[in-house]
Amino acid sequence: MRLRNRLVKAALLTALGGALMAGIILVAARPVAAIAPATSAIGIQVPRDATGKSCPYGPSGLPECKIGQELTVRAVFTTSGSPGSSRLLLLTINGGPVHTASVSGGVADFKIRAAEVSPAGVATIVVSYPGSRLVTASRSMLYLRLLPVTLRVDTVPVTDGIPITFGGTTAVTRAGSVRFSVDRLGSYPMRACVDPKGKPLLCRPSDGTPGSNTRISFVRWSDEVFSGERVVEVRGDMTLQLGLSVSYRSSFEFHDGSGNIVPPDQIQALTVTGTAGIQCTSDPAVTTPCRYATYDNWWLESATAIKRAGFLEAVPRSWRVLDVRMAGSNVVTGGAQIFAPAPTGKPLKISLLLFDLGVQAQDALFGSAVGGKLDIVFPDGTVRTAALGGSSSQVLFPRLPRGDYTLNLHAGGIVPPTPVTLSRSQVAVVRVITYLDLAVGATLMLIVVAVLLWLGRRQQILAVANSLRARRAARRGLAPGAATAAAFDAPRREPRWRQLASARALFRAVRRNRPAKPGGSPAADAAPRVSEPVPATLAAAGRAARPSAGVGAAAPAPQTDAAAWTLEQEQAAVAPLTGHPAAATPPAAPPAAAQPAANTATRTGRRVADAAARAAARDAKRSGQAVCRRCHHAVPARARYCGVCGEPMPQAKPIA
Repeated sequence: MRLRNRLVKAALLTALGGALMAGIILVAARPVAAIAPATSAIGIQVPRDATGKSCPYGPSGLPECKIGQELTVRAVFTTSGSPGSSRLLLLTINGGPVHTASVSGGVADFKIRAAEVSPAGVATIVVSYPGSRLVTASRSMLYLRLLPVTLRVDTVPVTDGIPITFGGTTAVTRAGSVRFSVDRLGSYPMRACVDPKGKPLLCRPSDGTPGSNTRISFVRWSDEVFSGERVVEVRGDMTLQLGLSVSYRSSFEFHDGSGNIVPPDQIQALTVTGTAGIQCTSDPAVTTPCRYATYDNWWLESATAIKRAGFLEAVPRSWRVLDVRMAGSNVVTGGAQIFAPAPTGKPLKISLLLFDLGVQAQDALFGSAVGGKLDIVFPDGTVRTAALGGSSSQVLFPRLPRGDYTLNLHAGGIVPPTPVTLSRSQVAVVRVITYLDLAVGATLMLIVVAVLLWLGRRQQILAVANSLRARRAARRGLAPGAATAAAFDAPRREPRWRQLASARALFRAVRRNRPAKPGGSPAADAAPRVSEPVPATLAAAGRAARPSAGVGAAAPAPQTDAAAWTLEQEQAAVAPLTGHPAAATPPAAPPAAAQPAANTATRTGRRVADAAARAAARDAKRSGQAVCRRCHHAVPARARYCGVCGEPMPQAKPIA
């Protein structure tokens, strides 16, 4: 029952809905009065580029824009004179793709891509509205002149006459630049400094010929392309930089310090280095790609292009003379001479360090000129020979390279090799030790040896001389003096300490006027042992004072020569003091002929005694003893009087 009621209700509702729908349809299908559509109009403004700047009008009266840039075309849409909205407008360029834009506030903007604004020429821009039941259709047209873009190629460094091929067009650079007009955007082949097959060539076909002094080669492009043949993608105005290397033909001319030209055949090798680190040389022993055999056809780089931040920059090149080899020596100061290659073709002047060397030979001792054959050894070992004459004592070697030389002179005598370091013009002297110099030297050496023997062994020498003199007198029939015989015939001299003791005892006895005991007295025993020489006469007197020959010895017979008389006088002077019986007899007066000899012997003995006293005083000072200021004899440190001369010693302390 319930189900049946539900079905009845559903059927009734369905029928009611259908009747309502049919009524609505009948009302809508009823004819109404006709409504007139609104009139539309479209206006096109001058296109603007990406910067918002409108394309300017050209001489033809049309706006002009270059191809390859994005444009914005604005259309103004009105309906019945009022700005329309919510309408869709259509735009085409030369019948190309259709662009759509919606009208908002009466304005619709169309974005035109750069690829669509090509090729160059007059483009037709059409903006249309298809119309509707309430708004009529409308259409507007604008003519726009599209200008070709420019491709500019600049050479770095600025160089004229470089042929560059773009597409099918070849142009030559003027003022370091060339321009190509491109009517259509796209990719184009470009070639510079290569042949049509892609082989690298010189950028100037005439370079390297005998009449040309300039050579230009390819380096790179500014957009990281390192091949002369490439493809350029043109999307608008663009500039490319072509990096080049410019070299000039150079020759060298060598001069000495006076400006005279040095023949090139005297130059063994030349080496120059550039600021880029490249070395060019003529030395076959140096491994480098830049090598030349002569000095008149060197290609040296003058300028080149290097990459900076986004562009190429021309950098000049300078060169320095590193080495000029001449006779095995470098005759320039490395890096001091700088030059820059130039297209003038004039030779580059290089100044060499050449000096004059004069050689003369002299006697090493007397300085006189010596002749002979001279060999000069150069730094590389070569030898040049010249003759040195006695009259022409100097030979000149002009314009020699600086360096170390060796002079070998072949002459009579000893001539050691003479080294010479030539760094300026100079005269070298070769010293020759001649045979005359050797003889003089040997003579001087013998004299020096004799003097040294005399100074060190004069007592022995005098003893030998006196002995020879005595023997010669004996052969002549003259009897030698007793003092001479006693002094020089003794086989051995008494010890020095005994001579000093006897002499001190004798001097003290003479001073105090009292006799001294034979064989030594207490004063002699207490005398200090000092190393002072004793005169020969005093030593002889001391020996005569001691009874060494035995008691009762006979007195020596008086002699007639000077030496014997001197001894007898001394014995007579000391006899009252010593008590010696042999000295009691007064001596006889010497003859008048022997008086000068006796005086000379006396003076000699005094000088020797004084010298010995001074030497003994120096030795006493070193040993800490006191020295008498009057007679210079050594005195004990605590003595109040000098035992020789009786001089008071105020510096000594009194004896307790």
